[in-house]
Amino acid sequence: VVHVASMQPLLAAKPAVNSIEKALEGEGDLHLGANRQPNGWTVVTCTSGHGRTVWRDMVPEAAVAVAGSEAFGAVACENCCLYIFSRAGRRRLPAIMLESRVALLEAGGRYLMAVTTDGGCRLWDVEGLKEECGFSLASLLRAGGGGGADATVTS
Repeated sequence: VVHVASMQPLLAAKPAVNSIEKALEGEGDLHLGANRQPNGWTVVTCTSGHGRTVWRDMVPEAAVAVAGSEAFGAVACENCCLYIFSRAGRRRLPAIMLESRVALLEAGGRYLMAVTTDGGCRLWDVEGLKEECGFSLASLLRAGGGGGADATVTS
């Protein structure tokens, strides 16, 4: 009989929330919001600083993080899916399935970075529609005790 120890997350997962909003980086006064509905779906809305709806879409699960720049918006969900939207609200890619839930989601210029609870780190060039790199921070997090680090992506 082989016993396998359960894998504990290296970073805390962002909890699913009923409502989350973040100002998008760059020119203009845009905000990206995600609001969970009673039916379990989440309405993703981009609004101008004056409260005018720029675009709206829906995803079938609860959001845990939003991020964006002047070029795109992104929503990470509790089922490990990541959705990326153009400035006009079109989905840039099909949903991206991550290895585990998002612990950190950051955007800068044309880049999006997701760090997951298992220590995975992935960076996408959203405008180029490609993943730039993916690697694991697990050994660093285990050595340093994990948790508490802040990260920012700059273009």
